[in-house]
Amino acid sequence: GVDKNPLAVEMAKLSLWLVTLAKGRPFTFLDHALKWGDSLLGITRAEQIEYLNLNPDNEVVQYPIASQIWRPILQDAIAKRRKLESFSVNGIEDLQEKERLFQEAERAIDRLRFVGDYLIGRALADAGKTSDLTTEDLMVVSQRIEQELEGKATEEQTRDITALKASAERMLNLGNPANQPPRKPFHWLLEFPEVFLEGETKGFAAIVGNPPFQGAGKISDAIGGNYREYLVERIANGQRGSADLCAYFFLQAGKLIEREGHFGLVATNTIAQGDTREVGLEQLVTDGCTITRAIPSRPWSGTANLEVAYVWIYNGNWFGTRSLENNLVTSITPFLTTPGKSLGKPHQLFLNSNKAFKGHNVYGMGFVLETKEAQALIESNKLNRNVLFPYITGQDLNSRFDQSPSRWIINFRDWSLDAALSYSDILSIVEQRVKPERSENKRGSRRERWWLYGDYAIGLERTIKDMRRVLVRSRVSNINSIAFVPNGVVISEAAIVFAFEDFAAFATLQGVAHNE
Repeated sequence: GVDKNPLAVEMAKLSLWLVTLAKGRPFTFLDHALKWGDSLLGITRAEQIEYLNLNPDNEVVQYPIASQIWRPILQDAIAKRRKLESFSVNGIEDLQEKERLFQEAERAIDRLRFVGDYLIGRALADAGKTSDLTTEDLMVVSQRIEQELEGKATEEQTRDITALKASAERMLNLGNPANQPPRKPFHWLLEFPEVFLEGETKGFAAIVGNPPFQGAGKISDAIGGNYREYLVERIANGQRGSADLCAYFFLQAGKLIEREGHFGLVATNTIAQGDTREVGLEQLVTDGCTITRAIPSRPWSGTANLEVAYVWIYNGNWFGTRSLENNLVTSITPFLTTPGKSLGKPHQLFLNSNKAFKGHNVYGMGFVLETKEAQALIESNKLNRNVLFPYITGQDLNSRFDQSPSRWIINFRDWSLDAALSYSDILSIVEQRVKPERSENKRGSRRERWWLYGDYAIGLERTIKDMRRVLVRSRVSNINSIAFVPNGVVISEAAIVFAFEDFAAFATLQGVAHNE
């Protein structure tokens, strides 16, 4: 088992111990099986070390660069791991022996971790760029790695190796947001070497997981822009799109599973929609995987108000039964539907352009005002009404009986700072409440244009400027509830706006076809 949070790994160990608790038996040894690290950052194939390249199949890479000295090191680790799994814990002596074998295996693996860290760090540093190391550079790095592993480095070479390790650490954390802990790659090849180096088939026989969900627009802010570029280039094979983070976990599972292996993951229900489908499930099916079972959308069992999907995938051609929504079917498409008469990627209809929009992503709760404060500002200066508006969110649409705005918001649209200075009392509020937060935003335009929304929906505003009202619904909801909102209300990114103002459109969108 693997988790990015070390505390979650310790809790998993404790949970397994409590489940398997037996009187007079010590704590079951699990350190070799439950580990922590970022499962999307790491090497997975032996060739990646041999060629010092995360994409060793690239035609530019013509011959192995790194010495084969690393293989005996991992074989030693495998032998220790196999031995510690060969006997049960019946007393404290058994537990101590397992711990000794585990530490010996870890010391062997740790000699190679910095090689993986260097490769991942280099990939993160070069994400979105075309600058790869030259063959000459790779030869120098390879020589230093070989000297380190053989223990034959001179004093000068040892300094070079120390600098190489420091460089790997620095590159790993380039672009890492300040509120995030240091990145810790999880090198699958090294952490579970017996899985990826032994046997005729390489990889896990089965994988289950509940990966995190993160909308595409928030990935860069949450974990770094170069991290997202790494996901696109190294995990998604260059396939771009506004894909949810969970799509990359599906792709990673596809790389880790053995041929004729099976994996099942929980995902946001958008896994079968739009770019998330194209980046994730479409690529897996194209590469020869088969979706054997799926539940496309179910309310999450926890407290969060969201819909999730459950997807089971087989790495190969599946000749057994297939189940969709617990009904037997002949086939399941990446849309998590049965095949229809029309197959392939759907194309957007030109006539449907500019009909639906996401609302404004303000990036700064300091823009938001309680109703009393907004009314007081308007009473003090009637002109302030030009930049103060009711503000409606997805929560308002889901929880208020009349689906009305519960708060107000400051909106300088796409104005220059000089224009905003005409409303100095309002601008001072934004400067006090928004600017400090924006000054730490990693995107330069948001830091510099702190008085404006982070993502102002200019296309939405241009489309609806002459309309009396629009139709909206919450972007995250298990109920399709459509409402009219008058023009002049600022609509949050947590709502979807439909550029219609007639009851015919309301009836169509609220109809049973959109509730199924």
